[in-house]
Amino acid sequence: MSYANQLGFSFLSESPNENYTGVYDEENSNMRSRRCECCDAKIVEYKHNFNKGLAIGLQRLAQHGGCEHLNKLKLNYNQRCNFQKLRYWGLVKQNLADKTGKPKKGYWKLTTKGELFLNGLDSISSSVWTYRGNPVRFDGEPCVFNDFAFILEEYDELEDYADTAEPHYE
Repeated sequence: MSYANQLGFSFLSESPNENYTGVYDEENSNMRSRRCECCDAKIVEYKHNFNKGLAIGLQRLAQHGGCEHLNKLKLNYNQRCNFQKLRYWGLVKQNLADKTGKPKKGYWKLTTKGELFLNGLDSISSSVWTYRGNPVRFDGEPCVFNDFAFILEEYDELEDYADTAEPHYE
């Protein structure tokens, strides 16, 4: 049973909790969501898959000593926007101070679980479901970091493209 269901939210049941109403989504008729009658907030869980971009972000954090500001990890836009999802698996946590201990935002720290996962000593579920930014249940096959190692080796950076560029002649 998910955390949200423990709170009394019934997402897809035919007889939802009397305080919540179903909303039909015409654009996506196969999906149903619930909205709170009091504040009209969505009451829905979202599924997130562990992927190449998250693996790269985790690896870059480790390469920077396990604690660094997100902007210094040289991630692309997609990787930077999704980096925070690593916390759903408990692999990273926000570190509200820089390396000297001064309070600053944007710093992330590798957790013990994250270190174990990177070193192949722990596995995670391939998917996690979240409710309002908090993990509520895990799904999918277990995966280890080495499942993504071959992808990481093939990932080209801007400098790699520059090194292999050839002039165009007409």
